[in-house]
Amino acid sequence: MRNTKDKGKLAESLAESFLKRKGFEILAKNFHVKHKELDIIALKSGKLVVFEVKSVSRETFDKDVLRETYDPSHNLTEKKLKNLIFATQAYLRLHGKHFRGFEIKLITVIYSKKEKRAQFKIYDLL
Repeated sequence: MRNTKDKGKLAESLAESFLKRKGFEILAKNFHVKHKELDIIALKSGKLVVFEVKSVSRETFDKDVLRETYDPSHNLTEKKLKNLIFATQAYLRLHGKHFRGFEIKLITVIYSKKEKRAQFKIYDLL
């Protein structure tokens, strides 16, 4: 993989596929408002669900490597959470009358370059 942007796009694509398999309808990706971004905006059971995607790649899912794998959830800062809330509120002002509430979640993607597969974890943020 060439750079961080490419890695981020791959992680978002993997997360999108995972969420679709879990029954989420993807409404939008990379929604921007005032230099803030929502990675994935989805719908499930009438509720808007916003996902921030954080990722890390590893050569393998070997148990010793996984034990030492950096948790990508640690990359979610207080400032990023405030930006997610701001951008979600902007999205809801534009489209909110169609939803029965909303949630903001973090989805982490740990993927193995060698094995060409990923592991996912979803965290509730708001």
